[in-house]
Amino acid sequence: MTITFNAAHVTVHGTLGPVPLVLLHAIGLDRHAWDPVLAALPASAGAIACDLRGHGSADATPPTTLEAHADDVVAMLDAFAIERAHVVGISYGGAVAEVFALRHPERVAALGLFATFARTNPEVLNARADGAEQAGIEAQLDETLQRWFSPAELAQNGPGVCYARERLRADRVANWAAAWRALATHDVADRLRTIAVPTTVVAGEFDTSATAEMMRTTIADVIPQATFEVIAGAHHMLVLEEPRRIAGILARR
Repeated sequence: MTITFNAAHVTVHGTLGPVPLVLLHAIGLDRHAWDPVLAALPASAGAIACDLRGHGSADATPPTTLEAHADDVVAMLDAFAIERAHVVGISYGGAVAEVFALRHPERVAALGLFATFARTNPEVLNARADGAEQAGIEAQLDETLQRWFSPAELAQNGPGVCYARERLRADRVANWAAAWRALATHDVADRLRTIAVPTTVVAGEFDTSATAEMMRTTIADVIPQATFEVIAGAHHMLVLEEPRRIAGILARR
């Protein structure tokens, strides 16, 4: 069953044209992860950032599968009477975007895959779910932020780092664990070649979670109409660490 979208679940930027941007956030965050990017986008770049189930204003419905997330996005498009969209996701949201494109190809005009994966490591991700249930999210907080941001960003403790830290602290443990377990099942590496829309693949130079080499070989080199870009000096959480550069990439669509 899909969740019912309303104004509390989305941020709408600018005027939505026939093919708007749909922005999907990373695990444990919410639609506000995209706020710095939206602030740098012109109003003509109509966009919707939404809370995935189990996150933000949609946290009353726990995550189940990435397929359920993809179906939720379809429900959101239907609620806005949008036939096709340029679907963009970062990390967890990128995995959802991949599943969406494979499951609902008729609803995708273009795809953006940022700091994400074609296949995950179930042992590692299930261990994060188990660890949170045993010791809470706080016990994983420092390690998570260190994967997401550069040491300099963490030392500066700017708005992006502060938002991510407080958003994770506000998450429900059950939802955090369920999201990791959903991501642990992700394996579309052998199916990405069937994606038949223009796809922008973006990696951070120093990302240790979704490395540039992994993204190039397993995603960009596989999707027929993919272009590949590495953001110099960037780590994993591109939308918070490099929002202006991400906005520039999206504005080129």
